[in-house]
Amino acid sequence: MLNKFIKLFSRFNFCHLIFFILKGLYVTVFKKIRSKYYQYSYGYGKNFSLSPGARLAAPKSLNIGNNVSFENYAKAYYEDLGVLTIGNNSRIGRYSILDFTGGLTIGARVVVSESVKCYTHSHGHNPNNPPKGIHKIIGDDVWIGSNAIITENCTEIGSNSIVAAGSVVTKNIPSGCLYAGNPAKFIKTIR
Repeated sequence: MLNKFIKLFSRFNFCHLIFFILKGLYVTVFKKIRSKYYQYSYGYGKNFSLSPGARLAAPKSLNIGNNVSFENYAKAYYEDLGVLTIGNNSRIGRYSILDFTGGLTIGARVVVSESVKCYTHSHGHNPNNPPKGIHKIIGDDVWIGSNAIITENCTEIGSNSIVAAGSVVTKNIPSGCLYAGNPAKFIKTIR
């Protein structure tokens, strides 16, 4: 019986098992230490969570509420000084990109699903022009589906709204509405 057990868990498999346990432990500990560092150093809210690979440009330009999480490889950046404000209980999904060059305000209980891109500036028709910032507001209780793109032309997404997955938002969205498509169009009112 013991010989079968030893054969089943050969030295090769045992090394892999130890590696994955240590890697998981490292990632968990690293995430907690990094999150606490940002929370205490920059005054972010309680239970702030910054997953491995997530990047925050200019952390002093961010105002972050309680229970906010940036998942794996989410990125918040700017090209010129801007401010990013995120309300309580919001989540930024993995691989999402938030540009806050023109300023970005995200309300409470907002879910930004994975791979969402949100832009707050424009270079016009010449990429060599300096960025022109455009302030954007995303209201409370908004859900932005995965792979949605919110262009600089949209300056506001109203509270209690949903942007469907894969949508390209080119204009403002009023409160309590579902928008979908490319370009995003009104689908229905949400109650």
